[in-house]
Amino acid sequence: RELAIINVSTTAFDINAWWQPPALGLSSYSYVNQGAQNVGVMKLNIWTDAFNGSLSKITVNHSGTGLDLAINKVKFYLDTQSDQVTLPGDGVFNFSIDRAVAEATFPPGETRLASINIPDPTGINGTIGVSTKTYFLVYDYDASAEPGQTHGLVLTAAKAVLFGGATAFIS
Repeated sequence: RELAIINVSTTAFDINAWWQPPALGLSSYSYVNQGAQNVGVMKLNIWTDAFNGSLSKITVNHSGTGLDLAINKVKFYLDTQSDQVTLPGDGVFNFSIDRAVAEATFPPGETRLASINIPDPTGINGTIGVSTKTYFLVYDYDASAEPGQTHGLVLTAAKAVLFGGATAFIS
């Protein structure tokens, strides 16, 4: 049997900074407040051309002018309906509806890398099939994050680790 080839599209899926400031609606803004949590940064569409594969870890590169210390957590959400199990979701990040899959922190030393290990990669969290699944990469900002800095992320093919030896192609 052939191994699954997992496709990851990040093209035109920059949702930085998708959040809900006090007294405003959930949307993309040109700023984020210090200490803001569950701020959407990137939307990922993931699928296979045939067979099922499993995503067990994803490593993100912190981009921008700000320090890693400004990010308390990097989170990985699966787009679901309000029961946090039924797929597909609505394609819009909402931390109170979408399923929190995993989280990680940037290690000390300004490495610009965070690895997010996906629990139960062969279950709903990481199983990838021919139907596209949408995921969101999300930041929690530190209350002492330096104002005026920028924060984003980059994902590369070498940074998607697949369960069982499958291959990932990231566009």
